[in-house]
Amino acid sequence: MSLSAAMGLTPKQRAAWKESAAGVVVDMKRLTGENIGRPRMDIDVFMVKHPDTFNLMLQAMIAMQDDPSAVGYFQVAGIHGWPRNGWNFVPQTGWEPSSQSTWEHNPKTYKDRFGGYCAHGVHVFGPWHRPYLSLMEQTLWRHMYTIAESYTDPDTSERYLDAVKEFRLPYFDYFRPRGGEVTFPGVRDGKTTTSPYDFRLPDIFMEEKVTLNLAPDNHPDSVWNPLYTYSFQHRRAGQLKHKDKTDFARLGYNVDNTVRCPEKRSDIAHSARRISNRLNQNREDRCAMLLSLVKDKIYSKWTTIASDAKLTRGDFTHKTREMVRGGGSLEDIHNAYHGHIGGDGAMGHPGFAAFDPVFWFHHCNIDRYFALWQGANPDEWFPEPDPTDPDAVKESQKNLLPFFKVRAKGDDKGRVATDADTKYWNSDDVRSTSALGYYYDDFNKIVDREGDKPGDGVRRYVTEKYRWAARVPNDPTIRPPPEDMKPINDKVRALHFFKDPHWAPDVEFPESGLMFSNSVSLAPLVPVTQKIDPAFDREWYVDSEVQRAAANGPFTIFFFLALPENTIADHPSKYASSPYLAGTHKIFASLREGCDNCAQAEAAGKLSVSTTPITSLLLQYRDLQDNELESLRPEHVKPFLEKYLRWRVLFQGSSEPKDPRQVPDLVVGVSAKVYHDDGEPTYEDYPEVVEAIKSKASAVPDSAV
Repeated sequence: MSLSAAMGLTPKQRAAWKESAAGVVVDMKRLTGENIGRPRMDIDVFMVKHPDTFNLMLQAMIAMQDDPSAVGYFQVAGIHGWPRNGWNFVPQTGWEPSSQSTWEHNPKTYKDRFGGYCAHGVHVFGPWHRPYLSLMEQTLWRHMYTIAESYTDPDTSERYLDAVKEFRLPYFDYFRPRGGEVTFPGVRDGKTTTSPYDFRLPDIFMEEKVTLNLAPDNHPDSVWNPLYTYSFQHRRAGQLKHKDKTDFARLGYNVDNTVRCPEKRSDIAHSARRISNRLNQNREDRCAMLLSLVKDKIYSKWTTIASDAKLTRGDFTHKTREMVRGGGSLEDIHNAYHGHIGGDGAMGHPGFAAFDPVFWFHHCNIDRYFALWQGANPDEWFPEPDPTDPDAVKESQKNLLPFFKVRAKGDDKGRVATDADTKYWNSDDVRSTSALGYYYDDFNKIVDREGDKPGDGVRRYVTEKYRWAARVPNDPTIRPPPEDMKPINDKVRALHFFKDPHWAPDVEFPESGLMFSNSVSLAPLVPVTQKIDPAFDREWYVDSEVQRAAANGPFTIFFFLALPENTIADHPSKYASSPYLAGTHKIFASLREGCDNCAQAEAAGKLSVSTTPITSLLLQYRDLQDNELESLRPEHVKPFLEKYLRWRVLFQGSSEPKDPRQVPDLVVGVSAKVYHDDGEPTYEDYPEVVEAIKSKASAVPDSAV
């Protein structure tokens, strides 16, 4: 992909191209030559609106996956974790600028550990991923432009060059339905439940092959889908060297290609049914949690929602070990969906997640939630540094390594000549998405009204967009989606990318699971009710905190509501598909040997904090005949939880649950968000439940519980 091929660019665009090719993250407007950014949109909507652009994007992804350079897929994905070497000659020095006057080639090592650029469990989690996504976005754009120019027919080439202008990285909206009625694990119908809408992974991620109109002759041909998996190319320079292959194999991961939700980590194929079950089973509660993050005052502070981390020692602001109400965060939702999509596959481990192509579209959606939260809380940002420390640097002004904003001229081997001329993006730089040349299509639809306070328009928009899909006390019925959220899978499947009508070889879905079903009878969409039903006046949560480094890697706390006659699961590998699963707390941590940030978190005693919604399963139990749960009032839910709430801790890759009493700093609590006819919701804790359920956490086999 040479600059000389990009003949139609202006001198300013060619300058931006050259910087981008060297690994500098540029404002996309500089590349495109436009004065305004373009919107990112949901991947299904993007395919239907801009099929030519999507056709180019898939070809560009194939080209990028074949590129062994620093801006090839393997090296860019490796920034997130493995391989164990530096990216683009950027030393890993924490978040502080280097004190060296010159930089030599320096692997990202810290003493005997691989240092890495990890930004999980820290307040820069959201800002750090913005230039990361933009690096992928701009690299795909350059490939797309080159491919568009390579079509031999001038009119066809011109058409595709126009299509390139529409490109921004699409997002995967977890709460947009992809089809009609679907059945998944639950208790409503014995061991299953049925929803009028299917929230599975978009179909394009589950097709092994796609049909593309390929350059240079625009001839349709069937090719391996670059969004289905990433295949590690062992013989290609720079990809999965022996030491990295050994690490993958030692941890039990497939060393040939990325896999989602495998039965075993060494499996070579996705389990579409497992992915669908997890996304549908957890969707309603996670949707309600998003509504809370954007709307509730308890989540209106940046320091609350930015990260899932909390300190137990070395942090003077933390005075007790009591549970902190409102333990949800953007990172907590992010962690959950890494688990739902990846399971024991690559997406479930921060060291390998970015190799799975779905990673970029998942993270684009998290960045979108970040942007919506910012719109609802426009004045919230990082706290000021300690005024008594003259050397303190504001966290939002620290470098987001390894993302160049300006790169000094180096020698012919690409080494940086002087750090004085090199600048990196920081959080203040990317506070607005416009700095990187994009925005989210949601913001075209947000309308401020007379008398609105800052953020009211965004909060109103998010409520109207998603409240139909989650039962909450002031709107307790699943309703038809708004017009712009109705499934469009019939239009998606009609596109040339899909060579046949089948979704995936290991799954059979009824037609209503693939198309929007007009036969579904639901309550109409009406204004939010103000009168709260006393029998359903609160949402319920299990709060948990645990040492991030407890497993020296990722792990999950599973929360179940199982009656005495029920076996939670036949085997721990089936915890995530148990009909009695109420929710999960996914700890998305890497190995201390491979991540300096994770090692420092362990030394500091950093915790991962989560608020896990469990309301949807409680509602299923409430609706059963001869149930023990009369309502969602405390006088009914508390004894129900005391009798039936259980939890299991499963380290990723382990076949046996860990005794919760042996998991460092694990604390579990119960809380609820209480709705009122007038005014803001309030939150209540129920410490009396905690002591009663402690005995439920054990390492004995499920059948004996």
